[in-house]
Amino acid sequence: MHGEVRMRPSVEALEEFRVEAAYYNADLGTQSGAQIISAIRPGSNTFHGTVFQFLRNDVLDARNFFENPASPKKPLRRNNFGAVVSGRIIRDKLFFTTNYEGYIERSSSQAFGVYPTDAMKQGDLTAPFFHAGGNPNNPLTPIRDALNSGAPFPNNQIPSNRIATQSQKLMQYFLEPNLLGPFTGSNNYSGQTIANTDDHQGFVRVDYNIDSTNRLFVRYGVENITGFAQPINTNKIFSQSQPRHPQNVVATYTRTVSATKLNEFSLSYNRDIFGTVDAISGSSFNIARDLLIPGLTNDPYATGVPSIGISGMTGFGATAPNTIWDENRRAADTFSFARGSHSMRAGVDFQHVLTRRQTFQFVDGTFTFTGSQSGSSFADFLLDWPNQLQESFAGDPRIRPGEQFCRLFGWRLHSFFTDDWKVTPKLTISMGLRWEMNSPVRDTRGLTPNFDFNTQQLYPALFHSQYLYNWDYHDFAPRFGLAYRPFGGDKTVVRASYGVFYNVNMWNNFQVMDVNPPFLISINQLNTPGNPVVTMANANQTATLSGTTKPEVLGVPQDYGLA
Repeated sequence: MHGEVRMRPSVEALEEFRVEAAYYNADLGTQSGAQIISAIRPGSNTFHGTVFQFLRNDVLDARNFFENPASPKKPLRRNNFGAVVSGRIIRDKLFFTTNYEGYIERSSSQAFGVYPTDAMKQGDLTAPFFHAGGNPNNPLTPIRDALNSGAPFPNNQIPSNRIATQSQKLMQYFLEPNLLGPFTGSNNYSGQTIANTDDHQGFVRVDYNIDSTNRLFVRYGVENITGFAQPINTNKIFSQSQPRHPQNVVATYTRTVSATKLNEFSLSYNRDIFGTVDAISGSSFNIARDLLIPGLTNDPYATGVPSIGISGMTGFGATAPNTIWDENRRAADTFSFARGSHSMRAGVDFQHVLTRRQTFQFVDGTFTFTGSQSGSSFADFLLDWPNQLQESFAGDPRIRPGEQFCRLFGWRLHSFFTDDWKVTPKLTISMGLRWEMNSPVRDTRGLTPNFDFNTQQLYPALFHSQYLYNWDYHDFAPRFGLAYRPFGGDKTVVRASYGVFYNVNMWNNFQVMDVNPPFLISINQLNTPGNPVVTMANANQTATLSGTTKPEVLGVPQDYGLA
């Protein structure tokens, strides 16, 4: 989930781990790729325990090739530890298994940056970089004044009264160069990026033998992960925290109906909460008040330092917060029975799925300086002459500018029947049929519009919840396989299989549709070279919008789910 595996029981806690690839029986589905089946081992009358610890430390590691040999090695400290304990609570009746695992990592990597010198911040652009060819013996490359018909600034000195107030306030976020020498445009700062992880997870399984024909087991798992990332910029407001909190609980009741009949009923609930937030989110920082840049967000949660990009230099900017909530509720029943040489199974699986995503784009603003106005990207920054400005805009007053917030809901009803028929001692045939019905996805808040390719219009109406494509009742998946031992024994086996497999809809395809108008609209303005009209000082361009545009939209066909 989200590119990572969640809820990983320790290897010592597993009773079974199996990978079904290529062909598998009709009782497995949802995805056409491999199926991974694992189970935590139950407890027994005998107590068992395992303790483990794995360590990796920079003391034992080689130095990074780019690190300064005279400096201490960048740390990498990884500890993976845990324990598994199992046994009985009541002999022959009630058993338990517990598992805890911790994963702690502290790592850093060598990083380099290019930052302005103090003289450059004061408008002195005479360093070797600003000479023709980067050679201080060559003439200066003139810094031109776009507000004075392109006339060069004398001796490449920008007067202090011409340095924009917004630029002066943003200079606090530049790091001081720590590699000695004049500014040449090459790396002048040596630092590190930091990535830390604190991962703690635990599982508890309880098995209860009610009587000789009825058994119950309950398992609960929880994981707390705190990720931390710091870019090369050591200012703490640019650090990111990534808290995650997945949970899982399942209860299974198994009844032996007779010597040839068995029924298994399961209920489960999965939840995953995942977020990214930087250190400035939720603070009193205000872009308009503290940086004098108008027109950007004043939401304390989404606020942050605007993204500043300066060609040839290391930029900075806040990370937009995002939060993900995923929930899955499941009820399933499987009935197994044998008759003669046939072993059969029939089952049904119902899942209620809810996914919520909240993130923001361009709410803090993005300003790019390329030298298109003065001939120098850093001079453009000092003078507040961006080449490009991006900021968010809401097409409806009921929507927060730049916010993407979908709440997608759907359900799945899957059923199957399988028959493993031992035709002869040498020949076994596996047959099965699976039927999958996946409801269309809808946004319960009505904030995810689709595009109707027939009418060329977006639907549904704002804040109106509606299925985003048509129903599909035709996902039948037959499966067939055989195993034949022509000479008896296990040395030679001939296998053949055929199957139809379906993938459930990838909900990421729908989550991106909440950028459709009127939800996430961004203003992207470019200054004509030599004519800097749009600046940080007048960034509230949403107040001067005029004219009409043809929006670009995203959508899926109404028959998206059809086979």
